[in-house]
Amino acid sequence: MSQPAREFIVKIIEMSLWSSDFLLGHILLMILSVPVLIFHVNNILIIYLIQVFMVILLFIGTLNKQLVICQVDSQRSVLGGQQSSGCYNLIPVFDWIKCCIVSIFLVFFIAFLPLFLQELVEHGTGKALLHLGSTSCHCLPFLRFSRHRSTLRPS
Repeated sequence: MSQPAREFIVKIIEMSLWSSDFLLGHILLMILSVPVLIFHVNNILIIYLIQVFMVILLFIGTLNKQLVICQVDSQRSVLGGQQSSGCYNLIPVFDWIKCCIVSIFLVFFIAFLPLFLQELVEHGTGKALLHLGSTSCHCLPFLRFSRHRSTLRPS
């Protein structure tokens, strides 16, 4: 019998022994469910924050089309004579949006850096760039989990 088959049989026996103790199974379920729920709550909050950010962008885009935006010079100061005309200085808001979008893409690429480095070491530059590009263009970040399996073999 191979080593993985023996480990599988031992796991089944252990699980049956643990499940026979009903009270202990409930206690373990309560203890182990807390860390799992923390990650789910974190993901829900991230999705909520992205939705709030998109609503803010929608309102700012509406403001951009409806309001008169002040003209600024190279030092980002409002040109003279515009304050009385009722213009609004939304240039800092637009700069904030640019910084947020750049930071989102930066975090995205940092998240895919380990995948890129692993692909680079195992298959070379061409495959690494191709896989990173296809994953990014198709917006399928779950490919990085389904494609790679452990290359370690039991001895």
